[in-house]
Amino acid sequence: MRISELSSVTGVPVPTIKFYIRQGLLPRGNRTAANQAQYDNTHVERLRLIRSLRDVADLPLAVIAEVVAALDEPEAAAQGQAVTAALRAVAAPEGEISESAERAVAELVARRGWAVEPDFASYRALASALTALESYWVRPFTEETLDRYAEVAERLAEFEIPEDWDPPAAGENAVAYAVLGTLLFEPIILAMRRLAHADRSIRLTRRAQDGSGS
Repeated sequence: MRISELSSVTGVPVPTIKFYIRQGLLPRGNRTAANQAQYDNTHVERLRLIRSLRDVADLPLAVIAEVVAALDEPEAAAQGQAVTAALRAVAAPEGEISESAERAVAELVARRGWAVEPDFASYRALASALTALESYWVRPFTEETLDRYAEVAERLAEFEIPEDWDPPAAGENAVAYAVLGTLLFEPIILAMRRLAHADRSIRLTRRAQDGSGS
């Protein structure tokens, strides 16, 4: 297909496609003439990945460039580094981080044996969230509390990413699955948690009222 067709299929404007090509985010098309090139489904998939990382994950172009570079490097792709690079950058905005919160996250990661590094955005975001909890919550977080939440998170990860998942083989689809799955399912998990909290609060209130004879 020509670049105009590629634009029509993906919804990405032609100038933006040309920009991505200049930046090395998108492979050049197969030249058929001095001013013409042909594009295929590989370009369609790459553009859809770039758009999802930009529009949904809100990742900067520098991070997207790191992701696609890993996809295009055979050794890096074989190690699943593109997925790691994308997930390393995904997190909620972070704020101030206290020493105690940072230490708590480091100890949690060590206890759980998680293969993540402090440069993961979610690592920093967790420390930031714990810092806020220190400031506004009467009961401080404890190792037991964090471990219980970690156990739930691990079960979710096991459910969402099966044992036979093969990121290198899936390529760009694996990156999209990992990043979009993380971002799009988080609101669902949060909403379900709040519904469960409401249900439990209602049930416990009713049980207390029944017990008091009212």
